[in-house]
Formats: sequence, structure tokens, C-alpha cells
Amino acid sequence: MEATKRFLQRIGRAILGILNIRLDGAFGIDISDGSIEILELKPFGNFRVATYGRAILEEGITRNGEIIKAEILKRKIAETLSQASPRKISTNRVIASLPESKIFLHHFELPFVDKRGWLKSIFYSRKKELRRRLSHLVEEEVRKLIPYDMGSIYYDWQLLPAPLGVKEPRERVIFVGAPKDIVDKYVTVMSELGLTLVALDIESMSLARTLLEKEDFSQMIVDIGSRTSNVSIFDQSGFLRSSVSVPVAGQEFTDAIAEKLKVPEEEAEKIKKTVGLRLDGPANILPILEPKLAEIVQGIKGAIEHHEGSYFQPVKRIILAGGSALLPKLDEYLAKQLEVEVSVANPSKIVRWKKVLGKNAPEAILFATVAGLAMRGSSSKSYDINLLNQVPAEKFEVPRKLDLLTLGYLRKTTAIRTFITSNSLLVLFFLSLVFAFSGFVMYQQAIRPFYEAKKLSATSLPVMGMPEGNGGRMEGE
Repeated sequence: MEATKRFLQRIGRAILGILNIRLDGAFGIDISDGSIEILELKPFGNFRVATYGRAILEEGITRNGEIIKAEILKRKIAETLSQASPRKISTNRVIASLPESKIFLHHFELPFVDKRGWLKSIFYSRKKELRRRLSHLVEEEVRKLIPYDMGSIYYDWQLLPAPLGVKEPRERVIFVGAPKDIVDKYVTVMSELGLTLVALDIESMSLARTLLEKEDFSQMIVDIGSRTSNVSIFDQSGFLRSSVSVPVAGQEFTDAIAEKLKVPEEEAEKIKKTVGLRLDGPANILPILEPKLAEIVQGIKGAIEHHEGSYFQPVKRIILAGGSALLPKLDEYLAKQLEVEVSVANPSKIVRWKKVLGKNAPEAILFATVAGLAMRGSSSKSYDINLLNQVPAEKFEVPRKLDLLTLGYLRKTTAIRTFITSNSLLVLFFLSLVFAFSGFVMYQQAIRPFYEAKKLSATSLPVMGMPEGNGGRMEGE
């Protein structure tokens, strides 16, 4: 019985995976201060890694999500794409993200102005007219809150469900904005590479897709990167409720070790990664790192207090992401300081890496953000927040496409997608013919013979009450 159940579950996941395929899919690219990660997924049943690549960036090419040296970055991206394995990226469409340090994120409430509930229907329906009517109210509210000129940012917003137990008629909105000059640089760099940027996501939301499991309590993701640590809290429905940045991260740890022990940065980095917060190692660097860790702990505590006071949902789990999350014993240290369950991110729970990175792959955590971007690119599920929604169409003009054949890309996928997109009516007509022909064949080969056999068997049965052998004639005739 159990084996049958598992078999049916696998069949069900496979069917859902097939229905979830996108012909216009996109790969993910995560550009941080120290590295580039690219990833493409296959959404058959579970998300499986199709191809990936990673390259180290020299200091100064990007800074906290802002592109500083565009030409060098373009060259690095092209190199990473050409060296992707175990096969090449199959599409020119790409999804990127911005860190919280470069965006303006705010939650606010709007009055429930229609008792019939047309505002709430936007959360469940994507009707353009209803969204247009609410957009005006959102813009009016945002002008009172943000320290920017509305003309200098691109923005997007999403309606959130009310927290459990809260029934007052209010609409809750998450608003996200980013400076136009930062967004335009991403669009330009990708276009000049021959890539089409189709979505600009929020880093924390990308991580949530990869790392969060459905629970009946709020969860926190602490992304400890190179320059900053982003603290994000998600409610039990998986919606982002708050996000703050702490200007302390991996590079601060390395600098503190190098300064205190009087060693080169390379050696300090090695000590940080091998010793970490262990007390039984060749050196005890906990006293060196504790002042830096205290700032992160304070940021986490402040975020938890604000969330629990505003939404009445306890934060019961903290997930560590980013390269510095691999600092030995960091999870145990934070769990003791915060008295909350703390674990290191495991992207393998949702995304399958085994065939690519092997069975034991701690480095998968380095791809947690880009995996969330790739999930968005390969899934047919719609996502509301996209910081490109207001970018003028002419900015997306791609002067040239990447030479897929030269780079070894799977050109057939792009060719099929391009043909379908440019000949949608012809494809629809062809599919109609295929379905009509299939229906005709099924009728001729299965349905019609079935009914003819049934009709024949009904006429050949003897009439009840008539004796056999007399031709069905009544006695006395």
C-alpha cells in the first residue's frame, strides 16, 4: 500500500511538473560583490539543476548590488556563461535580483473603501482594471512616506493577506522601489550582452523560494554576505513582512582577524573558514569576532521584536544563508544568543543538486539566491513583485543576440520558443488540427467500434420468455 502511494505521488508530481513547464523560461543570475552565480533549472516533478556556473569578482566591480565597472562585469558574465556545466544555458532570457540595501521596502495599510470587497479580489484575481484603481491609492500613500522623488524610482507593489486573528477592514500592501539609475544599469548590461532581462527580483524573496518550508509560524532568513547581512522575516504564508540590513558581514570578520593576529588577508580568510567559532581549534578567534557578531545579533533581536509586536506571530526558526553562514559553529552560537532554532540553509530540500554537485555539496548554499531566481524563471506561477514593470520598453532593446552556436548553447530550445512566439496563430491552428485529427481517430478506432459492438450484442440476445429454437414465434402462431 505504501509503495503504491509513493508511486502515485511520483506520477502526480511528474504531471504537475509537465504542466509547470515554460517554453519562455529564463535562467537566474546572482551578481554580488564577490562573485557571479548562474543557474538554470528543469521543473520536471521537482526542480532539478540543468546547468550552473560560478566566477569570482574582483573588488570594486560591483558594490552592494550597484554596478560600478560595467565593461569588466560584462566580460565576466560572458566567461561564466561560456564555462557553464554540465551543459550550456538554453535561453537568452534572464532574471536577476537586487539586495535590500539598494531598495526601498515599506509596508502600509489602506482603508477598505468598498464593502463588496473588490480590493481584496485583486489578491486572488489579476484583473487589470482593479489593479489600476488601487494603484492610484498606493501612489498617494507612498508619496507621503518615501524620501525619494517618485520620478527617480521604479517601483512595484503587492497586496498581502491580513495576519491571522486580525479582522479589521484594512488592505495591507508591500511596496518596493529602486533607484532608476541602478535598475537601468542592469537592463543595459544584459542587453549589451545579448540577454533579455525579464524580471528584477528582491534577493530575500528569491532566497525564500529556495529555503522556506510551509510552517504555522514565522521564519527568518539571515543572509550574511560579503559586505552586509540582510535580516528578513516571512509570515506563515511565506510573505515578506519586514527586512533590514546590518552593515556587518564576512569581510568585516576577515578584516578583524587580519588586524588582530597581524596576518595577511588571505591567511585571515583561511582561519575564518577553518576555525570559525570553534573553541577546540588551533586558535580561538571568538573574542575577535564577538563584537561584530553582537551587531548582527542586535539587528536580529530588533527585527523579531518589531515583527512579533506588529503581526502577533512568533519567529520560531532562523535560517542562515550566504557564504559566511558556513562559518563553523555560527549556528550554535546564534541559537544560544537568541534562544531560537537556528540552522544553516539547505537548498537541496527543494532543488535537486545530486547529479551536478554530488551527494555532499555544502557549496550549494552559495547558489541559494540564484536557485530562487531560476525557480521563478522556470515556473509558470506568476509573481507580483517585478522592479522592471515600469521600465520603458525601448530600454530593453537588445542590439544583438548571443551567438548560441558559438557558445555551445542548446539552440533547438531557443528556436522552438522563437517559432512559437512569432507564429502563435499558426501554432494554434496546427494544434487545433492535431486535436481534431486525434479525436477523429479515437472515434473511428475506439468509440465507434465500442457502440457498434454494444448495439450488435443487444440485438442478438434472445428475448426473455421466448423458447429457443422456434424462431422466436409464439405458440399457436
